[in-house]
Amino acid sequence: MTFLDDNIQIKLQILFEYCLRLHKQSPNPEMHFFKIPKLNAIDNNTLFKNSVNLIDENFVRGGVDVEGDNSFPWITRITPKGISLVEQLVIKSEQNLPEISSKLKNMLTIEEKMIFLILHCMKNDKIPIDVVEIAHDLF
Repeated sequence: MTFLDDNIQIKLQILFEYCLRLHKQSPNPEMHFFKIPKLNAIDNNTLFKNSVNLIDENFVRGGVDVEGDNSFPWITRITPKGISLVEQLVIKSEQNLPEISSKLKNMLTIEEKMIFLILHCMKNDKIPIDVVEIAHDLF
């Protein structure tokens, strides 16, 4: 896996977490995203850069606090642009990933499909590479 793929993995993990929070499905609803178990193994500098990128690109609402020589990002929620990206990921996954497309097609709402795809992707330590490749085109 390339460095770019790792960055997409990180961004997707953050977007997925805040999408789950929006739909009240997160097991970590109050936890700062730096402490979320799926993101624990990532070094702080890489997590910082990816979270700031999501904030700067308006995929999530947040900011960066500076205290002396230290700065740290914070995120409050996913934005409509972030939700749209996840929705596009669902649509493209439904079209291109046979292993989950039949399950997605049986669901009535985009919200159900988003939650299913997110939970499917978060079962493992890493998001499946086929989903990362679709996300790469969307970012």
